Amino acid sequence: MLMHLAMKAFAPGKPPFPLLHVDTTWKFRDMYALRDRVTVAFEDAESISNAGRVLATWKANKDSRKTDWKALSTEWGPPPGSPAAQADIERHTVTTPGARVLRLNTKEQ
Repeated sequence: MLMHLAMKAFAPGKPPFPLLHVDTTWKFRDMYALRDRVTVAFEDAESISNAGRVLATWKANKDSRKTDWKALSTEWGPPPGSPAAQADIERHTVTTPGARVLRLNTKEQ
């Protein structure tokens, strides 16, 4: 809410103060509604610009890969370093897509 008011009050310029998001781990319906509205506004675009100046970016973080080493260690498999061992590791690895993150540009251009 405050971000919206600040962006509106100082448009087309940027607010004269830094914006800070504090994650309190509380999840509110309004927070999810804002996230959904921002997602719709950006669609597949990766940034919002005004007069050639990038105001905000909406990019995905890197994908994360997690290997279940405990499950892998309980199996008697091929010797380490062999192609079959690499296939076993891949079978126990899950890739999770990176979340899209909204970043406001506060730098002067």
